[in-house]
Amino acid sequence: MIEKDLTPSETQLMLMLDNISKNYPRLVFDGLYLKVSEIKEAGREQTLRTIHEMFDPLIINSDGGKVFELLNKDIVILFPPAIKIQLERIVFKIKFFVSDSAPEDFATFYDFKTQYNLFVQVVKSSVGTPLKKELPPEPEPIIKQPPKPTPPPPSSAASSGPAISASGEKMLTPKLLMSINNALKNADFTSLIRRQPVCSLLDDTPDVLFEEVFVSIPDFSDTIVPDLNLALTPWLLNYLTETLDRKVLRLAAKHDDGALQKNFSLNLNLSTILSPDFLNFDENIAPENKSSIFIEISADDIFSDVASYIMAKSFIKACGYRICIDGITTQSLRYFNRKDTGADIIKLIWNSKIPLMSTDPKAPIFEDLARNDITKIVLSRVGNAASVAIGKSMGFNLFQGNYITDLMKSKEAPAVPNPTSAPASAPAPAPSV
Repeated sequence: MIEKDLTPSETQLMLMLDNISKNYPRLVFDGLYLKVSEIKEAGREQTLRTIHEMFDPLIINSDGGKVFELLNKDIVILFPPAIKIQLERIVFKIKFFVSDSAPEDFATFYDFKTQYNLFVQVVKSSVGTPLKKELPPEPEPIIKQPPKPTPPPPSSAASSGPAISASGEKMLTPKLLMSINNALKNADFTSLIRRQPVCSLLDDTPDVLFEEVFVSIPDFSDTIVPDLNLALTPWLLNYLTETLDRKVLRLAAKHDDGALQKNFSLNLNLSTILSPDFLNFDENIAPENKSSIFIEISADDIFSDVASYIMAKSFIKACGYRICIDGITTQSLRYFNRKDTGADIIKLIWNSKIPLMSTDPKAPIFEDLARNDITKIVLSRVGNAASVAIGKSMGFNLFQGNYITDLMKSKEAPAVPNPTSAPASAPAPAPSV
């Protein structure tokens, strides 16, 4: 008997557990315990809302399952075993968005055929227990900056030379840039916006975690200035991307079509994040949706201006968004520590050397992946099934690329049948009580 004052939800939970033990195997359930109490206070309420939004509809439509919230904010779910795979996918999504705030054992599944007594003990030790006070945060570590050659200053030829390169390609000069900026004022910018999903692949079915929203630079070049090689003048290209950043932010702030409200990412320059345009964007995003939005920052931008990144990172976190660092290569990963940068996730670019690395368990890349927590690393630019298979063999579960986009389209099939309509299975052995 529990000698504690229980909440109505906790009382109902204990009565249901007692009912399960008395009526097995007629009542066949398993359990899931979520340690929400151990999530940092700043993200706890949002996590609770997300849990109820994602679990409640599934459990309500299941055969008698139920979600219980304990006094200490932990969540207990009783569910029919037939929907376990669906719950596992939801747990993966929640852990992904909770990021580093959750403990390693944030979610634990219990098979009542063998773990019923253990589950009851865990529940009894938690019900009626107030939430513990949170300790003050530790000081942030200093970001280690890897060696990086200083980019050459813009040459005089780039600003005043001919508009045609030695290879016959059109170059981006200041005069041409002005004409591009004028063209941007009248261009239908929405036609240049692209979306590409970042998905989890726990099995063969991709689950979308968020969509990256970006401007296709090749399409932009073909539309505004055909035959222009933007790579010839990188300093002007950087200026141009800042202009495109502002256009994307303004478009996202409007979210006229209802699509850009949550679960998306924007790849922005550091200067854009610290600009009034970002403030305007922030004012138009609902507070409850901010934790589902990622601000992507190029690794090159961070390594070339650490001071600006530290300011931008603090600002992004204060606003409530998450950080994704884009453009990590297998080489730069050696110098990188995700936690030191304060990033929630990072993107590692697929390259042709990864297949060979994957065959050597002692290859340095495995140490680099472990140090950065591979569950928080997206393997990006995957172009075929082989690259996904190799990634999964290395421990990746997060992917992005043209192949994933095509896979999403091919997997658009009828929903999984309701577990209540599934044929009855043979009775399972009763739990020992």
